[in-house]
Amino acid sequence: MTGGDEGEGDQGHPHPASPIKGEVRGNAASFARGIYQMEARKDGRKPASFGEWMQQTTPAIILKKVAYGEADLIVTFFGREEGRLSGIAKHARASQKRFGGALELGSIVDLRYTSRYSSDLVRIEDANVTTPTVGILQSLGRIAAMSKALELALAFLPERQSASEKFDYLVQYITVLTKSEPTFTSALAFELKWLSYVGYQPALDGCMNCGGQGGLEGTWSFSISHGGIFCQKCVRPHFHRVHLKEKTLQGMRRLAHGQEALLDHDDHHSIKNILLHYVEHLLGRPLHGRIITDRW
Repeated sequence: MTGGDEGEGDQGHPHPASPIKGEVRGNAASFARGIYQMEARKDGRKPASFGEWMQQTTPAIILKKVAYGEADLIVTFFGREEGRLSGIAKHARASQKRFGGALELGSIVDLRYTSRYSSDLVRIEDANVTTPTVGILQSLGRIAAMSKALELALAFLPERQSASEKFDYLVQYITVLTKSEPTFTSALAFELKWLSYVGYQPALDGCMNCGGQGGLEGTWSFSISHGGIFCQKCVRPHFHRVHLKEKTLQGMRRLAHGQEALLDHDDHHSIKNILLHYVEHLLGRPLHGRIITDRW
């Protein structure tokens, strides 16, 4: 890899891989409240009052949990229609009867919660497991793959924005991990597909400068900052880049298009390295689970 910062105006190239600097945040909750009120009036319904509690049930994936006080948990979950939400689970640490193992990371559950538009934090009432994670806990490889998937979901999902297609894809991936070990290609394929879903799919079809399809002497450079490939004629010495063989690029293209790819150990390591640095560039920070996932 060659280091260096790329200037905004280098060769006039756009920067499709502009960093998002941390988890997707903003005024999504306020925006969602305004949309709800507007849609309710349009449909002739009476909008919920600002402080009124509403109860809802949703299929959800548990993304994160943090101890709060002596007995409670703050739980971040991914609802199929609700998107990413955080809520307080009262007495979840003090008693196993109420939630059991339903709030374990990666669990796929039917979750009942109450919310009101004056609060960004919902109140989690109960949760029933539909797909437990006990199978994933059988190996470090499965744990590492699930941890990486949950971290990507946390980082790239905005709050309170419906994302049913992303939800279904994450459910499918976690379900597979409960039954079998991740392969060389399955974890890479998930990551590439997820980046495509959230609008950061790497540009792999041709050189981002000249559009060429053939790398000089069978090699390319993947620019971390630009989020795509450059041929050796167009790449610049100061680009933050990773060298990529033509054979490896072909495999990466197939994975990005949802196709099977035969990758050897060097191919796998190279693609994994590219995606790691690319995602960390987008987030502006190291991945929290890097120590675990570096081994797998």
